[in-house]
Amino acid sequence: MAVEMNNTIKAHGAVYTNPEIVELMLDLIGYIPKRSLAHNRLLDPSFGEGVFLEYALKRLIPSYLKKGDMDSIISDLKDSICGIELNSVTYHVGIVRLQKVLEELSIPKHIAECLLDNWLINTDFLLWENECRFDFVIGNPPYVRQELIQDDLLKKYRAVFSTIYDRADLYVPFFEKGLRLLSSEGILCYISADRFTKNRYGKKLREFISDNYKLKYIVDLHKTSPFDKEVSAYPGIYVISANTEERWSVRATSINEVNKSTCSQALKFLRYGDCSDASCPGIKTFSFNQWFEGDSPWVIESEEYRTILQKIEEFKPLENEAHGIKVGIGVASGADKIYIVDPKKIDIESEVLMPLVTTDDIREGLIKWTGRYIINPFREDGSLIDLNQHPKLEYYFNLHKNKMLERNVAKKSNPAKWYKTIDRIYPSLQFKQKLLIPDIKGINHIVKDNGKYYPHHNLYYLLPGNWDIDVLRSVLMSSIVKFFIWSYSVKMRGDFLRYQAQYLRKICLPEFNDLSEQQIISLQKEGIIQNQDELDQIVAEIFGLNHEELALIQGAVRGAEVN
Repeated sequence: MAVEMNNTIKAHGAVYTNPEIVELMLDLIGYIPKRSLAHNRLLDPSFGEGVFLEYALKRLIPSYLKKGDMDSIISDLKDSICGIELNSVTYHVGIVRLQKVLEELSIPKHIAECLLDNWLINTDFLLWENECRFDFVIGNPPYVRQELIQDDLLKKYRAVFSTIYDRADLYVPFFEKGLRLLSSEGILCYISADRFTKNRYGKKLREFISDNYKLKYIVDLHKTSPFDKEVSAYPGIYVISANTEERWSVRATSINEVNKSTCSQALKFLRYGDCSDASCPGIKTFSFNQWFEGDSPWVIESEEYRTILQKIEEFKPLENEAHGIKVGIGVASGADKIYIVDPKKIDIESEVLMPLVTTDDIREGLIKWTGRYIINPFREDGSLIDLNQHPKLEYYFNLHKNKMLERNVAKKSNPAKWYKTIDRIYPSLQFKQKLLIPDIKGINHIVKDNGKYYPHHNLYYLLPGNWDIDVLRSVLMSSIVKFFIWSYSVKMRGDFLRYQAQYLRKICLPEFNDLSEQQIISLQKEGIIQNQDELDQIVAEIFGLNHEELALIQGAVRGAEVN
């Protein structure tokens, strides 16, 4: 599971899980040797090189041999394990690994081969037709972006799985199918990207789980690395039961470092409630008497944080007509090396050039423009310009025509519109006052553009609407608003937060007209954003938060500011 992977991993979405995490996951679902595991069925829907099945066998075989014998082992265990793997190369690597495991467990070769032949299947789990139900479903489902999946295959998946929504990644339908295959008392445990818990694309999966299953445990792992390779999308462990009659609270932990000690502490708390933060220094623990319903985002923090969040959410969302604020994202061209130019080096008509601001231009809270322009092929009404009327641009585009035609936007467009950018450019946006926010930052880098630049696609912009732009910037720079992003956004390595439009739109604000004159004057001061405590106190007053609530908020977001 990863976003940035080598070519082999990219093709199949595979990153392999550390043994300590595998052992913890097996313990969490109760797949332990003292149980009669031979009478249960365990499924790994994407077994890769077999790490989950290896440790499952190290529990299953000793459990069986305490009571069974070698003469009946094939008939007794032939249905105990099911492993599915799509990639044929990885599938055979997994077979070799599990053969060695069985040999180490004193299983004769001919019996091992027979068992593995019964257990392992080389097929696409999502299209696998099967009538069996499983007591345990466990694994690390592949993380593959939709653009890496063939269109005809994606259509098949969409026809089968209701949870594939918006730009959902491949692990989402793995959740749906894995849950559907559970027995009435079955339990699923996946280590997976945590994006579905808060992202727009995860709303159908959250609703599916909420309506049909019981979430039991969550292990937040975004501060550590549970895999054998570095990844940039960070995961959690999710344990979900088919038994919806279970009424105990949802328990969650956050592990700072994966090792035997922290995994043992996490297990004690999650399974038995036997832990406190004081006695478990390597983890944080949370209990929730009531979990989120429907497609609501999952905020995996304490009840105190949730209470404060609910208080802030009593105000109106940022894009409500009472505020008039608009959230947008800058332009994606599909070929930046062609569309982004330096006019000192390339002779193109000036009327088709717009000064472009990117994240590289934003430093120390200011725009320090590097002099790059973007070619704008659009008129204000959205129609494309006539290249015949811009001979210099026409000549330049024709030099790069073959590369431009390779873009998806060119292939899907009318052939005559081959030179359009992925996103339409609105020339008037350049001249509007706006706030610019980079996608991923550990600290709120929100800068003001007085109407000089057009934003690149790695920048979000806010048009201030009914707000004074300087006051709005100050409010957005406060810990109170950062707490909103911290609560709802997906956290990346180093606790970097994703400042995406879907999270920005969730921010709730008091109405500008409800601010006092003194509050407005204070928030307009140039130096206010340099004094975080003073800024937070003013904004907390605006939101009606007391000193204790503000202290909790500041403590929560401080970790994301260290980096």
